[in-house]
Amino acid sequence: MQLQYLAYQSVAELFGGEKIPPLTQTLEELTKEFEEGMVLKLSDSNGIILGSVRAKEIDNELRFVYFEK
Repeated sequence: MQLQYLAYQSVAELFGGEKIPPLTQTLEELTKEFEEGMVLKLSDSNGIILGSVRAKEIDNELRFVYFEK
């Protein structure tokens, strides 16, 4: 939860505040999101996470989760 909060600070700035779901989610909500979708990540050769995106399969298509302004 702490890593997610830190990672989404720059996204919150782009979307005008700290009301985006990754900054307000409970552990239960986050767990449900992982169970219903997927998280794709990019790591460097040392295993350091460089970035990640969340996605869900909807109507046989992979759709990325995003936030509206």
